[in-house]
Amino acid sequence: MPFYKLLQDVRILPISSLKLHEMAVKERTERMRHLLLASHSLKNPVIVERKSRVVLDGTHRIAALSELGYKNVLCQLVDYSSPKLKVGAWHPYFHTLNAFGAVAGITSCKEVTYPQGMRMVKSSTAAFLLAYLEKRKKKFLAVGISAKPLPTNVLAARQSLITHALSQKHRLRYVSDEHWEETLAGEKAILIRRPFSKAEILSIAGSNRLLPPKATRHELPIRVLGANIPMGWLRFSAKDAEERLRRHLHSCIEAEDARYYPEPVLVLDDARPR
Repeated sequence: MPFYKLLQDVRILPISSLKLHEMAVKERTERMRHLLLASHSLKNPVIVERKSRVVLDGTHRIAALSELGYKNVLCQLVDYSSPKLKVGAWHPYFHTLNAFGAVAGITSCKEVTYPQGMRMVKSSTAAFLLAYLEKRKKKFLAVGISAKPLPTNVLAARQSLITHALSQKHRLRYVSDEHWEETLAGEKAILIRRPFSKAEILSIAGSNRLLPPKATRHELPIRVLGANIPMGWLRFSAKDAEERLRRHLHSCIEAEDARYYPEPVLVLDDARPR
């Protein structure tokens, strides 16, 4: 594994140079802010698209660092043009005894089959496909229905409206798109959405119509974890911080502390800085 080449993409950049494509959740930002205040180091880089400087992963770290007055952030640059970098979706889910009732008072919905609902979701004539169990059988509702395909910004706004309204009465959690079926059980209801394309994400980034929180899930060819740089570096000039970072990363390689894991890795405290 060419560590030195990979680590050239680990940078310290001004927060002002970055663009967000998703909204931040106030509660998550607050939690991250408290974690950062209690920490002496920043563990993992946020993921940033190289050319556009769009933040692909790390919205809440950016928001929390900005609130704390930091001007810079640790980043890993990636190329959106790479076919190895894939975009999926996080599906919101919540616990309820009455899935239909939970959404019926918020937006238009109708009962559909799974194939019908997915066609509507993929064509953007429905914001979500709500999946739930009724008498141990899978049931589906098309939610946020439109007669015509919704433009990306309108679809994003509709998804935000629905999830925000639901979050007032239910705690929303998220499951990755490939694992929603194994999560569906008991009183859980899952809002399935289509993945946004790379072009849509770049188009909406930095606009007044950001995507809902945790709308996208980026699967990277490789992710750098455990950089563990002192938080104080983020208050230096970007140039000074970069010089310190380069020396730090070089020392990690020379001390043979860097390790590549070819197998999938489960990280239990990914949000918690050290």
